[in-house]
Amino acid sequence: MCDLDAGGWRLLGFEYLEGRADCTPGSQDLDAALTTLATVGGLRLPADVKVMWFEGR
Repeated sequence: MCDLDAGGWRLLGFEYLEGRADCTPGSQDLDAALTTLATVGGLRLPADVKVMWFEGR
């Protein structure tokens, strides 16, 4: 991942991962996707990281 601040903008770059996800009802991919979203949703930023939240933009 790369992270760049310039001119008041922040750019995040991520690696491309080749793959697929089947989101049709009953797919085996759904459990993995939900687990991933729940994990990411539970992460907290360190106290010293300043973020301008959506509501303040």
